[in-house]
Amino acid sequence: MIRKAIIEGKISEVLTIDEYVKRNREDQTNISVNIDGMILPVKNKNDDGPGVYNKVLLYQVVKPSEEQSSDYSSEKMIDFNNTNTIKELIEKENRFKSMEKPILTTVNNLYKPIIGPNDSPEMVALKTALLEKNIDLDSYKHRFSSPTQFNNNKYALEEETITSKKFKLLCDVFDLKAKIIIDDKDPDVANPIGREIIVEITGGGEDD
Repeated sequence: MIRKAIIEGKISEVLTIDEYVKRNREDQTNISVNIDGMILPVKNKNDDGPGVYNKVLLYQVVKPSEEQSSDYSSEKMIDFNNTNTIKELIEKENRFKSMEKPILTTVNNLYKPIIGPNDSPEMVALKTALLEKNIDLDSYKHRFSSPTQFNNNKYALEEETITSKKFKLLCDVFDLKAKIIIDDKDPDVANPIGREIIVEITGGGEDD
């Protein structure tokens, strides 16, 4: 089930009320609920304003005022489930990218990974790319499947090495393309291949 909307300046996954009730209540980051034509963000007890508030075994719905109603309209939602053609899917993906871009380019906390002397070449390449993107890492949180996955991968960026699977996942999340280039070590090697072999290793979007 994939439905997305921007509510209160954040991209959230949109659930029906039944889906929300079945969802793990601890996993509430970037989640909204579609109720009576309104997209209401899931909030905790310390928040305020319109939303769905978790009350342990129950939930409380706080609806927006009439003046606020347009900001929470279900018309803001992009429903990828209700897609019949490839053309329609591409149009929805382009709409979502347009919605997402202002959020990704707003930097409240500039991410500056530390490149250590013992970092592997893959880690040096990834950290260098993220440094030069000048991003707020938290702005990409919605691209991970859960808050736990985001936190695990955030910690992984502090390590000296990285697995091939995680490297490809993070490149895809941060819109990076990675390639492997193989050629002869020098012109005089035995059995030279005589050319560069270039293979792109990203693009799968595989979940870690």
